[in-house]
Formats: sequence, structure tokens, C-alpha cells
Amino acid sequence: MIKNGLYKKFDKNGRLKTERFYVDDRLKYIINYKNNIFLHGVSKLFHKNGKLQCEVHYKNGLRHGVYKTFWKNGNLLVKVNYKEGLLAGVGKIFFSNGNISIQKNFENGKLHGHFRKYDSNGQLLSEINYKNGKIEKLILQG
Repeated sequence: MIKNGLYKKFDKNGRLKTERFYVDDRLKYIINYKNNIFLHGVSKLFHKNGKLQCEVHYKNGLRHGVYKTFWKNGNLLVKVNYKEGLLAGVGKIFFSNGNISIQKNFENGKLHGHFRKYDSNGQLLSEINYKNGKIEKLILQG
């Protein structure tokens, strides 16, 4: 049997636990829930070629943990961290060849610390230091 459309899984109490959506037997997305309403756990979205496009971790309806998106070739495009819905820690954006394009730091959802931009060969183009979302110092500009 070829799967098409939305498939739902419920816990023993009848509450929605997982949604999966298929097109021509290919999984397009998975969404996990807690207590029937909150996004909770890992949710995934897939490219038409079947490779993972996006992976998001949720806790009680808020992004919490690693958020990743991927190029169609399977290489990592974006990797950032969330803490209770706010960006936190190091965030990175990559070129399709796998080299880093941008590296930035977040604290409480705001840019804080170094923001570095690179060319596709990995050479540093510019660096800016942020404090609480505001530019504090331009360190290098290529």
C-alpha cells in the first residue's frame, strides 16, 4: 500500500502524539505533540528528493535545542540553538559546499559576541562584535 496524505498517531488516552504526511509513499514531514496541542520533541520536514530539509526540537510549543536546515544535497545549511524559544549560543550558516558562510553568537535571542562572515573558500571577510543586539566594534572588514 502506497502512503499518501496525513497519518496521525494517538496515545492510549486518545491524545494526538504524532502527525506524519506522505506523498507517493515518501515522508514529507513529522510533527510531535504533547498533551494534544503543544509541539514537543523533534519535528522534521523533507525535500522532494527524500533528504532531510529541516529538523526542529520543541519543548512545550517553543523551539528548544538544535534547529537545523539542510541543502538538497544533504549538506548542512543552518545550525542554531534555541533555549525556551530564544536563540542562544553559536549559530552557523553554511555554503552548499559545506564551508562556513556566517558564524554568530546569541544570548537571550539577541546577537551577542562575534559575528563572522566568510567567503566560499573559508577566508574571513568581516567580523563584528555585538553586545545585547547592538554593534559594539567592527574588528575586520574584507
